[in-house]
Amino acid sequence: MKTPSSPPHLRCPGRTDVLAPHPRRRRSRPTGVRRQVAIVGCGPAGCYTAQAILRLAPDARITVFDARPTPFGLVRYGVAADHQGMKNVTKQFERIFASDRVEFVGNTRIGEEIGLAELEQNFDAVVLATGLPEDRPLAVPVTGAARVIGAGQLLRFLNGDPDSLIRTGGPTRLGGEVVVIGAGNVAMDVARLLCKTTTDLTDQTSTTMHATPWRRRTFVI
Repeated sequence: MKTPSSPPHLRCPGRTDVLAPHPRRRRSRPTGVRRQVAIVGCGPAGCYTAQAILRLAPDARITVFDARPTPFGLVRYGVAADHQGMKNVTKQFERIFASDRVEFVGNTRIGEEIGLAELEQNFDAVVLATGLPEDRPLAVPVTGAARVIGAGQLLRFLNGDPDSLIRTGGPTRLGGEVVVIGAGNVAMDVARLLCKTTTDLTDQTSTTMHATPWRRRTFVI
């Protein structure tokens, strides 16, 4: 579970270190023993939870688990590549992990490497902040040959998410005609990226989105 490329304040200790026993079941807590809190998920919800606990519970020690080797979840992998201002919230999150009261444990899937019951036995509180890993499917019939890609998966792919279904499924080209269904924030992110020129995009984004010249873009609201 080690992550050699992680900064010093994003440590990934071994399982035995993470699940070190502590006196959670004692009626009186010995002086100097901190409360132990586990947060499952290191996206915005998990990070804001850790931030609030640091402020409201000065005696708490926090361990944040994530299946990926790096923190910040949706901010890192789900925000459009040209939304760098929004991504800057990671600077605020980095200060959380600079605290000696917070530990990041990456490359760890709860339910596989560590069971939820084990967390409940070894921590005073367990917070589930896993987010939404998949797009909601359309509530309309879709043929198997249809090229339907969820906007969330597309943005994760463009942001280098190693678990992106598009990435694991092989090379993907969007084609020359694209229909965007919806008019929410994510739909607008996709629409904005589709309208950009190759000079406005990173090499990876440009290769994926502009391999075929655009002939038409249609938006269904």
